[in-house]
Amino acid sequence: MSSSKNEISSDIWTISKILGWTESYFKSKNIESPRLGAELLLCSVLNCSRISLYTNFDKPLLKNELEIFKSFIRRRVDFEPVSYITNEKSFFDLDFYVDSNVLIPRPDTEKLVEVVIDLFSDRKQDKLKILELGTGSGIISVSLADYFRNSFITAVDISLDALKTAKLNSVKNNVSSNIFFVNSSWFSGIRDLNSFDLIVSNPPYIKTLDIDQLQPEVRLYEPVLALDGGEDGLLCIDEIIGKSDKFLKKDGFLILEAGFDQKEGIKKITEKNRNLSFVDMVRDYGQRDRVAVIKRV
Repeated sequence: MSSSKNEISSDIWTISKILGWTESYFKSKNIESPRLGAELLLCSVLNCSRISLYTNFDKPLLKNELEIFKSFIRRRVDFEPVSYITNEKSFFDLDFYVDSNVLIPRPDTEKLVEVVIDLFSDRKQDKLKILELGTGSGIISVSLADYFRNSFITAVDISLDALKTAKLNSVKNNVSSNIFFVNSSWFSGIRDLNSFDLIVSNPPYIKTLDIDQLQPEVRLYEPVLALDGGEDGLLCIDEIIGKSDKFLKKDGFLILEAGFDQKEGIKKITEKNRNLSFVDMVRDYGQRDRVAVIKRV
């Protein structure tokens, strides 16, 4: 590298050289997954796949490509998440636009979608009526609409900016005709009583005091409104469970993503509602309790 260890010079930079330098620089700044981050950022700049980087290892970057990549590096060393820099994230084999108005999709939520698909696998062709509370980027509603092609989904969020992102993703993935978006705080804007086969949600479930302990990528950039679950992390979950029986059909299901240590709390909340029955807490890919399954009886 030229004049400074922390700066890219005006020399000719091939894909191989720039990846090696960026990985080393990210390591020196304690950036998580330095190689993968460098690859994803460069793929975004070059509009190519990660495989293409390695099949064009000796290709030099153009001046404008190098300038954009340098700006991406500066943002990443400030701990801005890669997905916010590139405005893209894959989820359940679909591609989504994401920005700082919404949470970045995570594997934990893929497990939630898997649970729904397994539960309703024999009803794939049915006209399911689904309600998603707190849709954010729309990943859950869009993924379910893509799988259950005859379904009709109502996707709710209190944030208008989040709804704009969700609508964009429904169009991007060709399911906009299956999803109706509503600006609402949980159930407040929903009038369809006893009509949903499924209510699904990834609500805020992190304890307020724990937010300052999260990774900088999360606590500095992701929307607190979508993270903060109150003093015990169960504030929003309590409200959702407490009112869901009024909107579910008999034998309908409420599926919630939750914290790994919240199983007993969710069971107690469910027991307060005589119309609901706690079925199971499904573990995520790390073998931690993650997805609560509750049935309308």
